[in-house]
Amino acid sequence: MLLYLYMRVLTVNKDNIKLETYLLEAFKVLNFNKLSKYLKENKIKVNGKKVPLNTQLRKGDEIKLFILDEFLEDKPLSIEKKDIVYEDNNILVAFKKAGLVTIDEDVTIDSLDRRIKTYLNTQEGSVCHRLDTGTSGLVIFAKNSATEEILLNEIKSHTLRKFYTCVTFGWPKENEGTIQNYLLKSDDGFVKVFKTKVENSKEAITKYRVIQKKNELALLDVEILTGRTHQIRVHMKSLGCPILGDSKYGNEDANRKYKKKRQCLCAYKIVLPTLTGALSNISNKTFEIDKPKFDLF
Repeated sequence: MLLYLYMRVLTVNKDNIKLETYLLEAFKVLNFNKLSKYLKENKIKVNGKKVPLNTQLRKGDEIKLFILDEFLEDKPLSIEKKDIVYEDNNILVAFKKAGLVTIDEDVTIDSLDRRIKTYLNTQEGSVCHRLDTGTSGLVIFAKNSATEEILLNEIKSHTLRKFYTCVTFGWPKENEGTIQNYLLKSDDGFVKVFKTKVENSKEAITKYRVIQKKNELALLDVEILTGRTHQIRVHMKSLGCPILGDSKYGNEDANRKYKKKRQCLCAYKIVLPTLTGALSNISNKTFEIDKPKFDLF
């Protein structure tokens, strides 16, 4: 959502220069793709109007940019200390806010991975698992390759346990249960559910329990026994009660009614398995935050 607060105002000081050229000269960190993205999001205005990037500017034209300084001057954000749940020599466990990308190959894109590296003042290490951009919750960052390898193996073998809480529009027929089927990501970006295995599909297992019901909403506790793309979101939809705020698999009328623009889904707890050697100090350790209720319960 565009906040109508002028982040940066420029007055054009020359005639007959394209908007694209002017902005690229003014801000070296920008490129055509970023400008196109910002324009699409209505974050670039010339004399109060949205105009194409090839618009010829005149001296005295006013450009208003609704873009944070961090993205104009390549000043990477650092993770806030209040969002660090745990830290030692090998790992850092952080809370990712909804709307923030977990990791991106483009190092100029704001992401949790980049914020942690800025905080640590290093380019080494990496987040060990991802959350969807619209999902909030805990993420483990490995500070070195040895730790990353160990944790990735635990994640692949499903011995590292991950718990979520979510709000659904509608109630599951059963108050608790296990969903077990096969998921396949299609070319259009949607994940489809199959009762039996089809080519390239992957088994997905989700355990859930209803904690509270209120009107047409339900608050659930969820554990994923596999980590597939959009797993919880797709599984809740398959039960007939999509996650509130989910624009991809959810109910748009309900999302508007409750004014939720991101899915009400949070990874609130991670339980580590038995670990030895350099990671023995965090063997069987639990990382947990208070369960959010998304201002609904």
